[in-house]
Parts: sequence; C-alpha cells; structure tokens
Amino acid sequence: GRLAQILDRYYGNTDRFDYLQSRDFMTHIQTRLPAYRDWFQQAAAEVGVDWRLIAAIGYQESQWDPLATSHTGVRGLMMLTTAWAKRWQADGIAVNAMHPGWADTPGVESSLPAFHRVTKKLLRTPAEGADTIIWLATATEAAKVSGEFWLDRQPHPAHVLAHTQESVEDRQALIKALSKLVAMPQQ
Repeated sequence: GRLAQILDRYYGNTDRFDYLQSRDFMTHIQTRLPAYRDWFQQAAAEVGVDWRLIAAIGYQESQWDPLATSHTGVRGLMMLTTAWAKRWQADGIAVNAMHPGWADTPGVESSLPAFHRVTKKLLRTPAEGADTIIWLATATEAAKVSGEFWLDRQPHPAHVLAHTQESVEDRQALIKALSKLVAMPQQ
C-alpha cells in the first residue's frame, strides 16, 4: 500500500547501479571534485590516509553536492517534529529536532568505522555534540520555539530544497503506520 510506496520512494534505489550513475560520477569528478579536492587532501594529510578515501566517503554521502539532503530518517523525524509541535502547542510543550554535528562517539566509531578512522581528528567532542540538545532542554528562550530543526543553537531550514518537503499524504501515512505499531500488543 501507501507505506510500501513511501519506502520504495526513499529506499528503493539503494540496490541499483547503472551506466547513468557511472557517467554522472565521471562528470562529477570533472565538475564538482575540484572545489573540494584541496580540502580532502588537507584532511587526509591530517589523519594519514589517502585523500581519495575521504573523497569517496564524501561522494557516497552527497555526490559532492553542497545542497544534498537526506532522503531517509531525517525526513521522518521532521515530519513527526512538525506534527507533534502542532499537536502539543496548546499545552505549552515545545517539540524540536536537532543535529549534533559529527561527533566522536562510540556509535559513530562502531557503525561507521571507515568514516571514523578517516575523520577522527575533525570530529567534534561528545560534549560539543551534546551542547545544542542540552541547551534546548534547559534554556528558557529555547522553550519559546517549537517545530524547528536546530544545529549549534540556531534553527536551520528543515527543507533546503522544495523536493525534500514531504506531502501531506506522506506525513499522514507515516503517522498512521507509527500509530499502528505503537498500538500493537506487547509480546
């Protein structure tokens, strides 16, 4: 049904690689990589790895596109943040989402070992990563804002590009599917 369509929309292309993607990659090497190559080389020198490894990780993350956005979990998180902020506004409950930046945590080290090894010297400390969430939970001024996406104690757009904005139907389907999961009896 609708949930399957949403899953296919956001995850359905993960197992396909074709000629067009190869051609795009070769084009991006010529058109996008030059803007980042010096940075990749500098970072590689700092951590002692081949700069092409850092470039490859960067390509997998964004295709070296500075406006790239997540097509997976972040969208769902923002759908819920927006819906819950509206739902609990009258009760005075603030609901926000935040990004800690890339921090050197055991989770990053265990789930992304190559990324961690290559970027370790560039990662934030866990305390730096926790700063915004602690501030959101404790600062009086933060409680006056709801439904936002925060990074470094500043609200940021949840949707940089129009095509990353979910439809009303997508949001309703996610909330309905999660409601069914929550209502399932404990086993």
